[in-house]
Amino acid sequence: RAEGRDVAALVVGDGRARPALEALAEELELGSAAVFAGRVEQPEVPAHYGLLDLFALPRRDLEVCREVTPLKPFEALATGTPLLVSDLPALAEIVATSGGGRTVEPESPEALAAAILELEAERGERARLQAAAVEYAVATNSRAHAACSLRASFDALSTLRRP
Repeated sequence: RAEGRDVAALVVGDGRARPALEALAEELELGSAAVFAGRVEQPEVPAHYGLLDLFALPRRDLEVCREVTPLKPFEALATGTPLLVSDLPALAEIVATSGGGRTVEPESPEALAAAILELEAERGERARLQAAAVEYAVATNSRAHAACSLRASFDALSTLRRP
């Protein structure tokens, strides 16, 4: 924003970090550029994703963040919202598989900010990522896809022998 760029942040949730984040936003004099929506009921979630040009999910380089795949990136992809996530295995796999986002170095606010500004300026690239996000969500959430996945699981189970 100091460079005159039209960027804002939407923070959803009422976790332990919220008071510190609100204090930081006030200290940095972000005003209306930092919106704290609080807890959002599940039916309202897609509308909040719809407000975003980009879903940023910076994660710390901890074992749990490396191994556990969160659901929120899939929700974002389903609404056509491109991802910008920390380059950790659980998140990088989503980006690589979907083609609907980018990764940045974990625990690097500078890398995150640079990627946000780059994508803010590149509307064509954001549109490409949005299209990939929607294509991935549609392809992986159809009845046919679910049936194939179930069939593969049943086939794998049928080869197991009981003790």
